[in-house]
Formats: sequence, C-alpha cells, structure tokens
Amino acid sequence: MLKKNKIRTREKDSVEISHRYFRHIFEQNIEDYFLRIYSQVSDYQPGNFQMSDSRSSEFPNERILN
Repeated sequence: MLKKNKIRTREKDSVEISHRYFRHIFEQNIEDYFLRIYSQVSDYQPGNFQMSDSRSSEFPNERILN
C-alpha cells in the first residue's frame, strides 16, 4: 500500500513539473511573439503608407509587411 502511494506521488510530481515547464516555454514564446509584433508596430509611421501615382515599385512598403 505504501509503495503504491509513493509511485502515485512521484507521477503527480512529474506531471506537475512538466506542466510548469511547458507553461514556462509557452509564456516565453508568447512574450517573444508580442515583442516582435510590438517592435514592428512601433516602426510604423503614417507617412509610410501615402498613396502615390508613380508605379516605379509596386510594393514600396514590403519591409513593413515582412
């Protein structure tokens, strides 16, 4: 009986540790994702999207979209 309990406790601990680990990885990735988006948005300036009649380059703002 005691041995069975020990095994269950160990399984619970390992599950909890893996949950904590994956949550940490997930939070880190989400943070990186939003920082990347924020840095792109903060580079945005309204003047970049002016309409022009010159057809010299079809996508002058390609850098912003990438």
